[in-house]
Amino acid sequence: MNASARRENLLACLDCALPEPTRLPAHSPRRLPSALGWMLLTGLACSGPGAALAAELAAATTTAAAPTTAAATPLAPLPPSLPAAKPSARPVATSPVKETTPAQDKATTWQTLTGWLTPPTATAKTPPQSNELNSSVARSTAVAAPGSSPARTLSMSPIPSTTTVGRFDPEFGPASHVVTDADQQTLQSGALSRVAPQQQFQMPEPEQESEQSAVVTDEPVSLVSWLSNYASGGHGHGDNSEACPDVCLTDNCCPTWEAQVDALFLWQGNIPSRPLFLDSATGATALNANQLYGPAAIAPRYAFIYNRDQCRAIEVNYFQVWGFNGQQQLGPQVDPAGDGAYEAANLVNPPYNTVSSATVTSSAHIQSFEVNLRRTDGGMIQWISGFRWLEWGEQLNINDTITQGNADVGGDIINVNTLNSLYGWQWGGDMMLWNAGRWLRVNGIGKAGVYYNHQAAQNTYYNDFFNPANTYSGSNDTVSFVGETGINASLALTNWLSWRAGYTCFWLGGVATSARQLGLTDVSTGATSVNTNGSVFLHGVTTGLEARW
Repeated sequence: MNASARRENLLACLDCALPEPTRLPAHSPRRLPSALGWMLLTGLACSGPGAALAAELAAATTTAAAPTTAAATPLAPLPPSLPAAKPSARPVATSPVKETTPAQDKATTWQTLTGWLTPPTATAKTPPQSNELNSSVARSTAVAAPGSSPARTLSMSPIPSTTTVGRFDPEFGPASHVVTDADQQTLQSGALSRVAPQQQFQMPEPEQESEQSAVVTDEPVSLVSWLSNYASGGHGHGDNSEACPDVCLTDNCCPTWEAQVDALFLWQGNIPSRPLFLDSATGATALNANQLYGPAAIAPRYAFIYNRDQCRAIEVNYFQVWGFNGQQQLGPQVDPAGDGAYEAANLVNPPYNTVSSATVTSSAHIQSFEVNLRRTDGGMIQWISGFRWLEWGEQLNINDTITQGNADVGGDIINVNTLNSLYGWQWGGDMMLWNAGRWLRVNGIGKAGVYYNHQAAQNTYYNDFFNPANTYSGSNDTVSFVGETGINASLALTNWLSWRAGYTCFWLGGVATSARQLGLTDVSTGATSVNTNGSVFLHGVTTGLEARW
């Protein structure tokens, strides 16, 4: 094959691998320089086979330009290689120079092109890694130019010990792998296909959820500052409803168990007005049921809280208070005729009069058991929702004496008992009003619910010393309301024990009270009913201890 045909054959082979935009028409004089420039850009001319291909193209160019002087004109110098790496301090092992025949050279050139132009099989790009050569190799290759003298050979300059070859990658820059001695020998034998850089696979690290723990700060936190922060878009301590507060609601942040034991000092207030005895001469009220105020009733209150995590808790609360004892004395007083100066204000039917004296006592009790779920939204409020059972009972005792002509001729005993059993669901919240760090906290609590009042009952016992004693009963199912609110302050004594003090109020509506049952019983016919329109108000102070562990 002559030089011109060999040149066209090489260019045709290279055109198959060149990108479409870089190809030039066959008649273009810049076709060969373009091919040589592409080889330099891709790095094909930096290895032994690439150098052989560049030499052939350069020889073909020289032959085509001056065919008559091909034997006498020296070949054009090869394009400069990339900068050589620093020589290794280790002994350099050299490989013997191999001479190739035109047929072997053609096969090597085609295999080199097809091997290097084969797209990589890797699916993900990985920054190429350089492999250090075990030794520096200096080799020269003799290539017989077609159509020239057999003695004419092309000498290659020694190849540096570390040579970079490969394509230009726009993501990683002119990065590539390094050809070793073994790679060079395989290239010359024509059995090497492009070796893609080793892909380093690294197992992705699992995403770890950031643990948000409650932290007690020494900076005071007030309700005003929290509301201003909420209004400005801060939403307390985060918008995430699953997030936990960064200001802990307890001293020991954050305990699994909390136990509270408080002493309740409760008074019954706002007793509804109900006249009991009237002045016979003027008709004015001589004794009213709202005068039956008594001392405080004292009893313990127990609360246990299990914190499932920093956001959710389960609370169990129980107390039972007996007392609320009240007593009032009326008389003795008679009119000028020696008859009792008072009359009963429709206590039972039929009414009676000429009462000279009377003693009225009252008592009551309240009992409550509740199981609540507590949850915080990441702010200063713990929302409360749960079941509650509450019992309220009252007793009213009236003993009077009937006097006629300055002589006691009889008397009446009236005992009225009422009982309310309430079952229902309540909702509320526990809000931090002030937090001065670890040593002082002030919080407000409120709970309310609508309850089913099962068998609100009243029992009326009547004895007038003239007729047999009888008991008259009535009951009714109704709907009631229970509300509880209060404020508590906690002072830390140790890191696990605090002293608590506060004020609490209870309001009950739609219940049967003893004073409202008066006048509903007709002792002559035995008819009776129950009135469930009463209300109860209890208030008082609480004090106790809180332990956390």
